[in-house]
Order: sequence, then C-alpha cells, then structure tokens
Amino acid sequence: MKFIFFIFTSLLLCSCTSSLEPEEYSPSPCMDITYQKLLKMDIKDMTFSEVEYFKIKDRECKKYVEENSGPDADKTKSKKNLTWILYGLVLVAGIIVSLALIDWH
Repeated sequence: MKFIFFIFTSLLLCSCTSSLEPEEYSPSPCMDITYQKLLKMDIKDMTFSEVEYFKIKDRECKKYVEENSGPDADKTKSKKNLTWILYGLVLVAGIIVSLALIDWH
C-alpha cells in the first residue's frame, strides 16, 4: 500500500511541474552579472565588445520590464498564483486520501 501511495504522490508532483512554462523560470536580463557590472562603468571605459553586450542586454532588460509590468502582468501573475494554489490543494487532498486508504486497510 505504501508503494501505491508513493506512485500516486510521484505522479501528482510530476504532473504539477511538467505543466509549467519554461519562461516562468527564465531569469531577468536586468539581473545579468556582466550587465550589472557594465551599468556601473562609464561608457568611455568600455571596450567595443562590452558596449555591444551592454546595448543588447539593455534592450532585453527594457523589453522584459515592459512585458512584466502593468495591469496585464498583474493578472498573469495572479493566474499563475491561483494555479499553484489549486495544484497545492489537489496535492494535499491526494495525500490525505492516500493516508486514509493506508489506514483503512
């Protein structure tokens, strides 16, 4: 019976994590270590490749900030939070039912 509980819990956890979008875990380009270092430097002190890297990351950062701010971003975050809450409730319910079945037999 413990084996069934283990399988059930494993499947439930796998189904929760497999439905996530990869973009949810992509770090902000604004937090890039090299970009942060270049932000502190004067543009005159940068090499050509550093300036090019800075421009690319600066564009990515501005785009990231635009996409992740405003009322639409708040709605998206609320939806994701609600999804995780529901997954958590299903997981807890599954564990409780599994434990009840183990104790019942």
